[in-house]
Amino acid sequence: NQMQRSLVGSEMCIRDRDYTVEYTTYYVSKGETLWSIAEQQNFDNMDIREIVYMIRKDNNGIDGNLSIGQEIKLRTIYQ
Repeated sequence: NQMQRSLVGSEMCIRDRDYTVEYTTYYVSKGETLWSIAEQQNFDNMDIREIVYMIRKDNNGIDGNLSIGQEIKLRTIYQ
C-alpha cells in the first residue's frame, strides 16, 4: 500500500474543542495530486473536496503543484 510506505510516525497532536487532531508526515510520490492523496485519506466517506480543503489549510495553503518527495502534514482523524 503506497500510503503506508509514505506515512511516518505521528508528528503533532492538537486539542481542538471536542476531539484531538493528530498529524502524520506524508511524502508525495510520483504522479500524486492533492485529490489522490485526499482519496487515500477518506476514512469516513467524507466529501473529497472537504479533505482537500483541510490538507491545504493544514499545510499553509499548499497548491496543486506537488513535488516528488515533498513533505506534507496529514490528519489521522478528520472531524
